[in-house]
Amino acid sequence: MPVRAIRPRWYWDGREAHSAPVLGITAGGQFEDPSGLPVEDVDGIVLPGLVNAHTHLEVGPAPRPDQRGFLPWLRALQAAGGAYTGGDPERFLGPARSRAAQMHAAGTAVVGDISNTGLTAAVIREAGMTGLCFHERIGIDVPTHPVLPDTIPVPHAVYSTHPDWISECADRSVSSDLTPWCIHVDEDPFEAEFLRGEGPWPGILRAFGRDLADFRYPHLTPVAYLDVQTRLRGAILVHCVCTGPADLDLIASRNATICLCVRSNLWIGGRLPDVQGMVDRGVRLVVGTDSLASSPDLDVLAELAAIRKAVPTLSAERLLRMATSSGFDALTLAGDGLRSRPNAAAPLLLVRGPTDLDELLNGTVWPRSWLGTLASGDPT
Repeated sequence: MPVRAIRPRWYWDGREAHSAPVLGITAGGQFEDPSGLPVEDVDGIVLPGLVNAHTHLEVGPAPRPDQRGFLPWLRALQAAGGAYTGGDPERFLGPARSRAAQMHAAGTAVVGDISNTGLTAAVIREAGMTGLCFHERIGIDVPTHPVLPDTIPVPHAVYSTHPDWISECADRSVSSDLTPWCIHVDEDPFEAEFLRGEGPWPGILRAFGRDLADFRYPHLTPVAYLDVQTRLRGAILVHCVCTGPADLDLIASRNATICLCVRSNLWIGGRLPDVQGMVDRGVRLVVGTDSLASSPDLDVLAELAAIRKAVPTLSAERLLRMATSSGFDALTLAGDGLRSRPNAAAPLLLVRGPTDLDELLNGTVWPRSWLGTLASGDPT
């Protein structure tokens, strides 16, 4: 294949940075030996394709409610018609295709999508990305659900999902060589209250016709409850906004993964997780954008910039690992790798403009292009 030799300012390989390397790139965006080729200087940074470990492609924008908190946000989402209720999936899949294309154009190559229809695996592939379709099921009084092909079944949260289904999802993970599963956890203080039989959720669920007669309130924190059900095997714990030190210790001891979505957390509840505490314990951290109902966009670099603003002690290298090697590792725990294979995605991304990794994460929206396109002759 034709090859082009370029010298960006930096190359981030997913785990460490290389200053001003000479990279040989094929027309397909793969590495090739650059020996003997004229070297072109490129103003920017080369990265592997980014990993968005948690998003909801089917969910569109919703207005911010007057009151902060998960329940006011959920009511606003339902009023805006953004919550799937089981009918007319194409209404949600059409916009999902557009969002997936925008994600790929912004540099996302791998995605973990939370789907209410169970149909976004094809959407991911059509957009040129690789990824997993996590089919999220709810029903605190529904112990099991059918499993659709090309999906990974997952629970929604401790207050909305039957404990048997939580356990079944984890068991499926173990039986398939630790294919990852995920769950929203500790996003709001009401979750811990629910597990004590307190707070608004028991009444809300009963008002929706859910039968709580057989649910035994464990009087445990959400993380401790999930550990009893699953030992956190293969778990990606999304949010962990309210997770305290003892539960962070438990997560670290189980080698579970936490997915950060800080812009969503700030939008919904105005609070942040203990990111530094997670880092100090060596917890594997990945990054997601959540949905457009709680984030301004699905841009992974913008999410990293928001984390850095919130926790300025984190290095650019640590942040970039969240969106590259750590994210890929978390979504490829299964022996055969990702369930959906990439269509036309080049694996290497050029972000034009920034002079170093710190500038890359300063909040500027930099232009970017896939190196397969660049190698084919796009101007630099």
